[in-house]
Amino acid sequence: MKFTLSRLRPYGSPGLIRRIVAVYVGLGILWILSSNYLPRFFYEDSTQQARLEIVFDILLVILSSFALAWFVGRFFRALNAQQDEFYRMIRDVGSARGSDFFATLVRSLSEIAGADYAFVARFSDESERRVRTVAAFGHGQLLENFEFELEGTPCGIAVKQGRELVVDQLRQFFPMDHLAEQLDVDSYVGIALTDCSGKVHGVMAVTGKGPLQKQRLAEAMLELFAVRAAAALEGMLSREAVDYLSLYDSLTGLPNRRMFAEQLAPILVQARKHSEIRAVLFLDLDRFKNINDSLGHAIGDLLLKAVATRLTRSLRHGDLIARLGGDEFMILLQGLTNKQDAAKIAVKVLDSLRPPFKIQGHDLHVASSIGIAISPEDGDDVDTLLKNADTAMNRAKEMGRNNYQFFAVEMSDVSITRLGLENDLRKALERQELVLYYQPQYFMDSERINGVEALLRWNHPKRGMIPPGDFIPMAEETGLIVPIGSWVLRTACEQCMAWQHAGLAPIRVAVNLSARQFHQQDLPDVVAGILQETGIDPECLELEITESILMQNMETTVDQLVRLMSLGVKISIDDFGTGYSSLNYLKRFPLHALKIDRSFVKDIGEDSDDTSIVSAVIALAHTLSLEVVAEGVETEAQRQFLRDQNCDRYQGFLMSRPVPAERIREMLVERSAADCEVAANV
Repeated sequence: MKFTLSRLRPYGSPGLIRRIVAVYVGLGILWILSSNYLPRFFYEDSTQQARLEIVFDILLVILSSFALAWFVGRFFRALNAQQDEFYRMIRDVGSARGSDFFATLVRSLSEIAGADYAFVARFSDESERRVRTVAAFGHGQLLENFEFELEGTPCGIAVKQGRELVVDQLRQFFPMDHLAEQLDVDSYVGIALTDCSGKVHGVMAVTGKGPLQKQRLAEAMLELFAVRAAAALEGMLSREAVDYLSLYDSLTGLPNRRMFAEQLAPILVQARKHSEIRAVLFLDLDRFKNINDSLGHAIGDLLLKAVATRLTRSLRHGDLIARLGGDEFMILLQGLTNKQDAAKIAVKVLDSLRPPFKIQGHDLHVASSIGIAISPEDGDDVDTLLKNADTAMNRAKEMGRNNYQFFAVEMSDVSITRLGLENDLRKALERQELVLYYQPQYFMDSERINGVEALLRWNHPKRGMIPPGDFIPMAEETGLIVPIGSWVLRTACEQCMAWQHAGLAPIRVAVNLSARQFHQQDLPDVVAGILQETGIDPECLELEITESILMQNMETTVDQLVRLMSLGVKISIDDFGTGYSSLNYLKRFPLHALKIDRSFVKDIGEDSDDTSIVSAVIALAHTLSLEVVAEGVETEAQRQFLRDQNCDRYQGFLMSRPVPAERIREMLVERSAADCEVAANV
């Protein structure tokens, strides 16, 4: 028989009705024979034959009536039994909830349809080419769930066409159906499970080794419960999605903090029982926020996924990794013999992040700070171990980043102190504890003050004056650097105008911009607002940024610099020589000046390499029409060398340390008086 879609019939055999019709036809034929031939056998007389025909007719009518009544009664008894069974199934399946629903459904389908097997299956992968049963029944019991390919099966056609299908001689028309071969079945009734939007979530089917005893009923049952089964399957998928989101990170697919803690707890219990050591690594990506702020969250998300992949590949079988959120990851190391095993893996993790990440045309460099806590010596419960690993990670950041540190007890005291300092810093602005000091900048060919650099200090009520190195990194990490940076910018501009209102000549004030502050989209608007509110001449404001900020995203950086330069302010590079140090790149940026880092200036005359570098930087900068400012000038020999190399300006302890605003006013007044005296003598 040739296979066509017509063989996939929507209806089954009439069954009992056919048998009733056959019996009635047989009785009719018997009646005709008996009426025409039997009377002639008994009587030759036509009158007697006629009387006997009447008797036979009456008897046959009576017998056929009894027979018909018996068959009709049997039909209705069977129908009532079938209806009772049908209603029982509806009641049982309808009252089932949760995981019992699918088990009750397949058992009822198998029993009421007289099928050898019944199952409900859902897609097991995103390609929707495979399904896995959520419940299966056969041989009078629930079976273990199994998985199979849809291609080459009637389930595949049911899913593709989204309707109910009936197939006889299953293996003849689907020779590649391995499931049919394994189950040794040859009949099939199945239906696609679709939701209200028409999306297919799976398939429900009954199969038999021979023709299904109650095929029509099976078809009706599948149609009846398809909507309910689809809704239950959709609900299952929704619950699984919620459970997944509660235990796994949606971006990287790694376990989240909750899942990691649940996995870690029993492992620590087993470690205590067997006196084994475990290590927890708390990993934080260094300067990830700069990339995220400059290139956008889309690039940042892609980078996090790439980092997660590299970290996973760098670990051993049996190690666990989780993403805690943001740029923080947690790793559990098992099977260690000593602490140095953990150190070796930490080095491997750091090395895995060294090659640049190529994300949408950007070569992104990231490093990591890792804190390591060992169980049981650093804690034998989840909370203590994670807290101590976090503390060690913060210590790694303080030690210069891109390294690992083991937890030590004394770190807890430092961590508590740091937490207190962070809380105080959040209140420092409103308590007016932040102050600005100013370090003068001088023309190289005279001792006249050309400008000042604004330097932030924190006058803590209990700890006294705190240097910026002790709180600026913390402000960067917490995001407080943005409001603090705006306060510094506004205060420096107000002070510059205050000196002018006191009758002093205008001087330039330089203000450092942090990476996070520079990459704020509204920075040009903030600067423009401060210029307007304070009334300062834009020529008197110089904004300093570092090389690393410039190179994070050149296109975005150039756009930001152009917007700032359009306000009339000056832009300079701070700490030049400590980052990318490429004067070729500088040609692409709208800059005014660069500052040679103090690390090069301090070794002038003592280190030939540093001396050559300073000379080359000054010469090349001048070819790009950039002014050069030397930082950290502490000796007369250094100043003389810089003067000989035609350096434009300098600052350092040779002339003045950073001082309060009032002292700058006094210095400007003294300088002005000296200039007047010289002019009078002339």
